[in-house]
Amino acid sequence: ATEFESYLRCPFQHFAHYGLKLQSLPPLPGERLDHLFMGNVAHEALRQWHESGGSLEAIAIRVYDEMLAEERIPPGYRVELER
Repeated sequence: ATEFESYLRCPFQHFAHYGLKLQSLPPLPGERLDHLFMGNVAHEALRQWHESGGSLEAIAIRVYDEMLAEERIPPGYRVELER
């Protein structure tokens, strides 16, 4: 039923999704700084802190910077605001 409903909504999108098996584009670099990203930073920082101890703040800053580079999130106001 879902496939048929998508065809009724837009035949071209139905063909692109089901016929060509196209996927949507990944989020733009500026849109990658979302709640999921921040949750992953928090969990990774807590995991590293639990394993090795030390300053949680220093570990969180290091993990945040590493994940920013990994996700190719450009520097800007929002990056510093979330820090």
